[in-house]
Amino acid sequence: MCVEVVDPGRKWTATICGRSQATPASEIDNQLRKGAAAMLETRKQRFPDFAPQPGNPMFASLAGQRTLTMMASYTAGKTPYAAWIVWVQTEKTRVSLSAGVPAAELPAFYRQFTPILGSFRAP
Repeated sequence: MCVEVVDPGRKWTATICGRSQATPASEIDNQLRKGAAAMLETRKQRFPDFAPQPGNPMFASLAGQRTLTMMASYTAGKTPYAAWIVWVQTEKTRVSLSAGVPAAELPAFYRQFTPILGSFRAP
């Protein structure tokens, strides 16, 4: 299941997808890596110059839940874009949050969306 969060004033869209997925705690990092690799290949098919920023993806946690975050760059038409993708995985659920915004607008998007992400909890 996926939903889109739209900011009509800025024309930003973030997509949140989630599903039930039983995963042993010892396999969570591995599953996050596999999901990131699959998404990277999918995005490269659509945007050949899609490339993670140096040091990405990065493991972290959100509300005690394991996450993997990838910041990437790509071009759509002639406009440089930034992709921000966060995967959250628990022993019961897998969720991805993603957005692509013009690169020049990424700092403003990040400031606006970070509080939303901070309130996020996966079952």
